[in-house]
Amino acid sequence: MAHPVPEHTVLWGHDRTLSHTLMQATVAHTLAKHRVWVAESEEGGDILGVGLWTDPGAAWFTEEDVPAVFGSVMAMLDPTSLAFMLGEMLPRQAEIEEAYAPGCSADWYFGAMLGVDPRAQGRGVGGNIVDAIVRRAGDVPVAFHTQGAKNVSFYGKHGFKVAAEREFVLPNGEKWCDKLMVRRPDGSV
Repeated sequence: MAHPVPEHTVLWGHDRTLSHTLMQATVAHTLAKHRVWVAESEEGGDILGVGLWTDPGAAWFTEEDVPAVFGSVMAMLDPTSLAFMLGEMLPRQAEIEEAYAPGCSADWYFGAMLGVDPRAQGRGVGGNIVDAIVRRAGDVPVAFHTQGAKNVSFYGKHGFKVAAEREFVLPNGEKWCDKLMVRRPDGSV
């Protein structure tokens, strides 16, 4: 079954090869250094959804990680897109976090990605993964970046709020808005 191209691939001009390469690299990095939450079907063990998260005290990427994780994607990007990714997108995501709550990326649970098989969407799979992560976090805030309005609504149902946002103009001229979503145990933003 062909899956729709995720919203975030607007960065890569809807190139599925780039998107898949990025997803594979991100999952491999997470498996090696962080936590992967998996939802499987009861009947056959099929993977229905995956959540990629870091524990407090674990930086998502270090400068040394970037070439290893993004190297295969960097090699596929045109020079303008590569300069945007390294010079604007990644540094500005870190700026959003630090401007909102200094130290949050090191002290909180941080999400990198939540994906649900399109055939399983709307059946509680993603919500179950998010709820499991929130339970594990206990009294520690949970945060992540998202770009889609649909995602903001979904996470809002699980107690997350938009804490900060920043708009980028992509190399292709399209606008892309990155939102920092936060769920604090006390409900504040």
